Amino acid sequence: MLSPARIRAAKRHSHAHSASSIILPGWGCPVPGNAAKLFFFDRLLTHFERKESIETLQGKLEDELIRIRSILKKATPASILVMNESFLSTTTDDALFLSRQIIQRILELDMLCVSVTFLDELSSLSKKP
Repeated sequence: MLSPARIRAAKRHSHAHSASSIILPGWGCPVPGNAAKLFFFDRLLTHFERKESIETLQGKLEDELIRIRSILKKATPASILVMNESFLSTTTDDALFLSRQIIQRILELDMLCVSVTFLDELSSLSKKP
């Protein structure tokens, strides 16, 4: 699920709704609605922006790439990945290229991913409903 959102409050709402729909049923909490299809996951993985750290001697982009690589190595088809505004530290073209590569890997794994992004073009990469 890609959620193109440019407004901070809309992004927070999107992640909060996704989290409550995915995590709380696993804890035995009720799900609002008439019917629900629950997804039980083995790992909940997250990729959110971090501040640059002088200790790592890495730029923001390098840090993001290292972290997402580590996340994708741990991921399984039963994992869930929550991403927020990846690759803000680079150009739009580079962010689009990198995001397409990552989404392709997510699609190959056939895992669930919730991503808030400023890149509207990414919403057409998967033909899955």
